[in-house]
Amino acid sequence: MPNLIVRERSYSNLYAVEYVVGYILDPLKCFSGLYSGIGVDLYDTKAVIDHFNLIKRIRKEGDTKKKVRHLVLSFDPDKEDYITPEQAFQIAFTIAQYFGARFQIVFGIHDEGYYRQNGNLHVHFAINTLSYIDGSRFPGERYIFNDLIKELRRNSDLVWDMYFT
Repeated sequence: MPNLIVRERSYSNLYAVEYVVGYILDPLKCFSGLYSGIGVDLYDTKAVIDHFNLIKRIRKEGDTKKKVRHLVLSFDPDKEDYITPEQAFQIAFTIAQYFGARFQIVFGIHDEGYYRQNGNLHVHFAINTLSYIDGSRFPGERYIFNDLIKELRRNSDLVWDMYFT
């Protein structure tokens, strides 16, 4: 079953966006090249980082300590709900659409272990903490993620059993 992990690190320094987005789009991690986003230029990693930071410069009045939210959706390879990188991409895009209506988001399918058969398939997400629509702050409370799970259950024929860790 999928496991949604909300990374609770501070991500408050000037390089937080660069670090998280760089990690998510690392070609050695995104072995199959499956990544996407909403509200960003996906030309390259630098373009994504620049777009996140552009919103922060434009919307200074709403800036937050936490510069980026980092989520991980992990799939257990030993479970019967075996999933391919392409299926993980479809699920990830559904999640991106959920947040992307107001916040920039980028995700990458980390499938290096999938192809080496020594690790689990997982998806990393970076969400800008300021809305590109109105400059409001990302509500990082748990209820937002609970609402996401409800939305996924309502719009998916997959069986969802998500745990926050």
